[in-house]
Parts: sequence; structure tokens; C-alpha cells
Amino acid sequence: QNGRCSEHGDVEGEFDLRIKAVFDDGETVQYAIFDREATEAIAGITLDEAIEQAMDALDTSVVEESFVDALVGRYYRVEGSIVGRYLLVNKADQLE
Repeated sequence: QNGRCSEHGDVEGEFDLRIKAVFDDGETVQYAIFDREATEAIAGITLDEAIEQAMDALDTSVVEESFVDALVGRYYRVEGSIVGRYLLVNKADQLE
């Protein structure tokens, strides 16, 4: 993060596109991680498009802000595997 790895120190960053989310249905909370493919599918943006947006704005937070606006507060059906406390999402559909 920001050119620094907690294990390896200073490193050259590599762009990635993933979502760390918390699903809450009022009774249960589930932490989730969307990999690149699941993120691209649910957010409707590719990694290359996200990189372009960030480069145009000279700020990576514009991508995060667009995800928040498009995704937060909506209902989803997700599928994946539970690993520890996380659901590793491999398929997600936004519900109407």
C-alpha cells in the first residue's frame, strides 16, 4: 500500500482491482473479498479503465468513490467459498 509492504518494506506497487466488503442483513454480518474478475463484473469497470480514471485524476481514490456511489446500500446475491472469516466471492449479482 502506497509503495510500502509491511513484510518487505519499500516495493514498487502493482495495480489491482478488488473489493473488501461487509454484508449485513440485520441479523448476520459476513466479511467478503471480491477478486478482480468478480469486482469487474459487479462494478462494471475493468482494471484498465480504473487505472485510466485514477491516472486522469492523479488520484486512486476516485475509483473507490465511484464504487461507493454505485455499490453501497444495495442488495446482492453472492456465491463463493468461506475461508476463515471471509467469503471469497466468485459470483455476485445486484438484486433489484
